[in-house]
Amino acid sequence: MNAQNFEQNDGGNKKNPPLIKSKKKLIIIIGVGIGLLFLIAVMTAVLESGIFEEDTSKPYPPLDPSLLADTKDEDFDIFEYKDYLNYNRVVMLTDKNTGVTESIDDETYKNHGEAVALVYEMLQAIMRGDSDAYNSMVSSCVGHYESFTQQQLYDMRITRESQTSLNGKNGTYSEYVFTLEYKIHENNGTFKNNLLPDYARPHKIVINDSTGKLLVMDIIEPRYKEK
Repeated sequence: MNAQNFEQNDGGNKKNPPLIKSKKKLIIIIGVGIGLLFLIAVMTAVLESGIFEEDTSKPYPPLDPSLLADTKDEDFDIFEYKDYLNYNRVVMLTDKNTGVTESIDDETYKNHGEAVALVYEMLQAIMRGDSDAYNSMVSSCVGHYESFTQQQLYDMRITRESQTSLNGKNGTYSEYVFTLEYKIHENNGTFKNNLLPDYARPHKIVINDSTGKLLVMDIIEPRYKEK
């Protein structure tokens, strides 16, 4: 009698009968399968979006010299050239965050912060053909010029994109990003040899004072993909 009760009680105390174990395994298998299907769907979407595609874009190459204007004589002054003076030589400043656009000039440009002032002065140096002044504003890692002629810039626009504080080996520094756009009338290629005359190609200007001096640290030119 006692032995029979023991066998019945022992059977009732089993925690994981074979049927329950099978159900648990089936649930785990189904869960893993669903997880794999979800992962496959995510990876397919990522691949279709092109995130992991190889970057095949290229920088715009130098133009054939026949597409550029002839270089003027050494004594030629663009600021006395009526054809150029008829173009809009006002520098416009746009703040992307506020949407406000206003003109700036020699008397007002410093009112908009030292980074805007640097971009404005860089434009003036390009127009004057002052390579020394230009080089003093641009990091050597960007590239310096031995010389270039006066450039007939017009339709100039500076767009303020962002300002951030970053940490570097010398401590915290400020970084500014602008979009810069301009056209060059009668572009002779001595400053920019991959831009057609009277054609605009906006590019990014990255400025920071990580070296202790505010400099243009990067100029990010647009790129293109061959068809």
